Amino acid sequence: MNKKCICCGIEKDISEYYSHSQMADGHLNKCKECCKKQTKDNREKHLEYYKEYDRNRPNKKECAKKVSEYKNRLRKEDPEKFDSIFHKARKNYRKNHHDKYLANSKLQHALDTGKVVRPNKCSKCGIDCIPQGHHYDYSKPLDVIWLCAKCHSKVHVELRRAEREDIKPDDRYEITEEGKEYLSGH
Repeated sequence: MNKKCICCGIEKDISEYYSHSQMADGHLNKCKECCKKQTKDNREKHLEYYKEYDRNRPNKKECAKKVSEYKNRLRKEDPEKFDSIFHKARKNYRKNHHDKYLANSKLQHALDTGKVVRPNKCSKCGIDCIPQGHHYDYSKPLDVIWLCAKCHSKVHVELRRAEREDIKPDDRYEITEEGKEYLSGH
């Protein structure tokens, strides 16, 4: 059975339409391709709204837990599929964040060869831990500040907030007190 899409005007097989119980024939009048395009266009048009919504999603922790469980289950049940999906994600990350990837790779190499020594405590809060290297400038891959996971997360939260509110590094007086404390190492 064929059906004509109300958006693109192309006649397509009924399997090319999402099912919808309230429609006369049980399927939407827009084909799947047009639905996806409209959804993508709408998200791009209202990107700031959706970013804010995603940040404050009420079930964010539950979703993250489900994703983590899915990854673990997939890794065990179908390692080939897991590798293909997450290899593609890693490849895209490297392509889209090439400067970050290179800086992290150079830092890891320097750690492995002993050129850089990782301290055993956080440079912000002083807690004993295995700190993470935070780059303020990716063009200087070995110039890092060593932070525990909690402090590192707080720095990134503050940097994202500053970026959202278009706060430049010179405008630190507009950053929250906690943000000033965590960014003072820059």
